[in-house]
Amino acid sequence: MPFRKRRCLPLALFLVCALVLGASAQDVGIGVALEKVDEHFEVKVILPDSPAAQTGKIKKGDKILSIREDGGEAKPVAGLLMSQVVSLIRGKPGSTVYLTVASGDFSLKEIAVTRTLDLSRVVNVEVKPRGLAEMYPADKGIESDAAVWRATGLESDFWMHGFKVEGRDTIKVVGAGEGNGFQPLDGKALSLKIKKGGHYGASIAYRFRDQPGGEPEEVYFRYYLRLGDDWDPISGGKLPGISGTYGRAGWGGRPSNGENGWSARGQFSKRKDGRTGIGFYCYHADMKGRYGNSWIWDKDDLGFLENNRWYCIEQHVRMNTPGRNNGILRGWIDGKLAFERTDLRFRDTDELKIENIWINLYHGGSAVAKEDHHIYMDNLVVSRKYIGPMKEVGK
Repeated sequence: MPFRKRRCLPLALFLVCALVLGASAQDVGIGVALEKVDEHFEVKVILPDSPAAQTGKIKKGDKILSIREDGGEAKPVAGLLMSQVVSLIRGKPGSTVYLTVASGDFSLKEIAVTRTLDLSRVVNVEVKPRGLAEMYPADKGIESDAAVWRATGLESDFWMHGFKVEGRDTIKVVGAGEGNGFQPLDGKALSLKIKKGGHYGASIAYRFRDQPGGEPEEVYFRYYLRLGDDWDPISGGKLPGISGTYGRAGWGGRPSNGENGWSARGQFSKRKDGRTGIGFYCYHADMKGRYGNSWIWDKDDLGFLENNRWYCIEQHVRMNTPGRNNGILRGWIDGKLAFERTDLRFRDTDELKIENIWINLYHGGSAVAKEDHHIYMDNLVVSRKYIGPMKEVGK
């Protein structure tokens, strides 16, 4: 059977089979998809007629606690990366892997599974995460969800509640009469402008220290983005993102060292062939030099945006265990995973956490804008859980 491209699984869900990145072509798997939840790995999908299904013992929702080979010692999965767990489960055709799992009734059991998965049967398998937005058509009521810190559709001046907004004339709420190719997503939207000859469009902070519970270890930030008709920057720059600079380091040529600060702002690149690349601009403890790393979301070209249309942008940060390379950074475009790193070191001390959602718009580097440039934002949500695209009313 000819080889066909296998789809990637979002939210760190991986099919446990060969041809996961770095897999040996001789290895096979057992036919499950996993999601990392805290320090364990939860079974999210069991493929029909797969080795896992044929045992009759592995259930959706089971939590894998340890893995061992036939005759070997059990290896706990706590602290491992998804890729490491995948590697432990994979093996030679006909070999046996033993999984210790915790079921919904809190019972522990060890299950033997023979690795025999036929890859040709799982080419088109895709797993999509369920986001909070699916439960709130048009985002109505999402602000009341227990997982949500803040949500706003920009329909009143109350949108500024919880945000520290600098008094710039480049920030305003607009509606259908805006011009510049603007069409509303859902009523009003936030307009951010970079002026001709300038750099700054906005620097707005949602500060977690002012919220119940204080600064978190993990956050999801979703917003809708529209590049205006006049959007055509001559260089790259910064977009909204997530940060913990504490006024010390993590921006502006102030490098991170693991103890002073960090940031993972969004970024944009110079427009090319009618599209603007977006991604993360990250200051982290393993960076080299004075300035952050630029990571465009180039998976499947998802991170290359056209002017005059709305995109759903979502970012996810989970802080690393101090001193370890297990921090997580993810980005989605319209609900599709466009970027993922699970090996980052933001910090070496637990005094650094997630300080702000940083709604930043900045042209450059050093280059100034040759003309006015606008972006528009709408339906912002800050959450403890994956949010996903807004669900249409009636669907």
